[in-house]
Amino acid sequence: MTIEPGQTYKSSHPGGGPQIRVLAVYPGSARGPSAEVENVNGAKRTRMVALSQLHTDGKPRRSGYSLIQDT
Repeated sequence: MTIEPGQTYKSSHPGGGPQIRVLAVYPGSARGPSAEVENVNGAKRTRMVALSQLHTDGKPRRSGYSLIQDT
C-alpha cells in the first residue's frame, strides 16, 4: 500500500500520541522521502515526517505511526 494524502495514522508509541493526517507526500525531498502532516485533533500545525515512520502494513509497532484510515 502506498502513502497518500488524506490518510490518517495513529501514534504507535505505547504511551499514546497524536493522530495525524497526511497532507502531501514528497518522495524526492532533500532530507529523504517525507510527508507533510497535521494533527487530526487539536492544533492544526503542520510538520514533516519521514516516510519510514508511516506504517501501512498493520504489524504491531512501538515507534512511528500506523495507518487507521485510508483515503
